[in-house]
Amino acid sequence: QQCTVSRPGLAPAAAALAVELLVALLHHPREGAAPADPATPPGAPLPGNRPLGLVPHSIRGFLTHYATVLPTTPAFDRCAACAPAVVAAYRDRGVALVRDVGADPGLLERLSGLADLKGAVDGAAWAEADEF
Repeated sequence: QQCTVSRPGLAPAAAALAVELLVALLHHPREGAAPADPATPPGAPLPGNRPLGLVPHSIRGFLTHYATVLPTTPAFDRCAACAPAVVAAYRDRGVALVRDVGADPGLLERLSGLADLKGAVDGAAWAEADEF
């Protein structure tokens, strides 16, 4: 089921932001390798050569006070998309890696280190609720 109140208003706003981000990214000197720009107050000079504005990696919106923020965070070293081991495997194997991931859904978790992380969490001793 979908919300009939918020979805019709939020979907076009999200689509508009996505288009603006894509165009800004395509016009950035480094294109897809563009680093995240920090939030800049309105009217302040933009960093570097940004003819179409900032290129944030993330936009967080708050409808309660009609505001957005541009959080920047370091890359997660076990990201299934950009972990160093995943990037190296893709550079080495190319489309064969994509095929293998399609055939083995757990491959990216093992390759990125997420499987080890999940195993460590599953094996961790957790405090019971009544111990607090």
